[in-house]
Amino acid sequence: MLSTATSIVLALVSAAQPIGADAWSEDLDHLVETLPARHPDAFRRVEPDAFARATERVRAGLGEWDDRRTVLEFAKLVALVGDSHTGVDWCSVDCDTGQLPVLVADLSDGVFVVAAGDGLGGLMGARVVELNGTPVGEAIERVSVLFGWENASKRRDGAARLLGLPIALEAVGLADSRHDPVELTIADGDGRRRVRVEPVADGAVAWTAWHERLDEQPFRIRHARGSYRSQFLREPRVMYVAYNVCRSAPDLPFDDFTDFVVEKSDELGARRIVIDLRRNAGGNSRVFRPMLRALARSTRFADHGDVIVLVGRRTFSSAVMNALELREIGAVLVGEPTGGAPNHFGEVRSFTLPRSGLRILHSTKEFRLVPGDADSVAPDVRVEIDARALFAGEDPALDAAIRYAGDGAP
Repeated sequence: MLSTATSIVLALVSAAQPIGADAWSEDLDHLVETLPARHPDAFRRVEPDAFARATERVRAGLGEWDDRRTVLEFAKLVALVGDSHTGVDWCSVDCDTGQLPVLVADLSDGVFVVAAGDGLGGLMGARVVELNGTPVGEAIERVSVLFGWENASKRRDGAARLLGLPIALEAVGLADSRHDPVELTIADGDGRRRVRVEPVADGAVAWTAWHERLDEQPFRIRHARGSYRSQFLREPRVMYVAYNVCRSAPDLPFDDFTDFVVEKSDELGARRIVIDLRRNAGGNSRVFRPMLRALARSTRFADHGDVIVLVGRRTFSSAVMNALELREIGAVLVGEPTGGAPNHFGEVRSFTLPRSGLRILHSTKEFRLVPGDADSVAPDVRVEIDARALFAGEDPALDAAIRYAGDGAP
């Protein structure tokens, strides 16, 4: 699930009493005064007049919405800033949103069910065509107004997750009520059909994920836990490093981990090192510096193609910085465009609205790392994953990194 630092929270502590329209109106005033004062440039991507009109639309609805819905309307407003580090911590007001017992992912060939609750296992791997009669591509676009993003990678990933949140569907007009069943039109080996999915309480789902149905857990899933992990792949003589979060682990400081990777690479005769940043949503970019220094002075990994970096839609914030730093020392980037922009706002702080207690996360600093205004870091070799590869447990990006011969082909 996404962290509050990336502006999306998929679980919205019920208030003892309704907050009320007057209190929300006071909080709205506090928000529109405080956010522009604290953000480095809140109106970079939205005109002040457009923000003011959106503010008044929120104010006009305060007497109609309950607190949960009001939180999402505040989220829409803050999302206009267009900064993926700036957003609303939904859980600071209400963590009990309910959910659909189906999760989907936006893959290269469509939107597919990748996890399901009890009794819905037959939907696993099915392509979602429509949601309550709305084409799923349009549904993705509509829920993307609930969080900040700078590029298509971030929008696709975050919006697909929100399709499983009934209150989000209600907030953007994809459902009349968060309590109503959702009708999915799906396509699979049995053809095209409609399925009604009932919302359930948070924590009430016994999930089965796509990879749990495989005989063997996929390589990238086995290495998804912890801050960082490594494994030497003997047949291709590749040292694989999963760098999952920009944070040093207390039981193995990153300096010591770097020494271990370097020593084992020498001992085992590694011909290439592959650094996987695809799950890394950021943290402290400086944590990675020991590895950068080691690779910059390495004689083992000195030629073009000796250092490969895997990037993707969840590569974000400080991990984007690390990807660019690795490219500067000659690394080849493989995978999908990053979810974070190279030039971006960051260093998140927060303030709390006084009447509701709703916490607003916001950037405090602008980072300009490359010339121009690219909205993501594009890989040198673009490799996306489709449904067939995902559900077979394959990893086309890692395969391309292992095979890379310097010709730019996947």
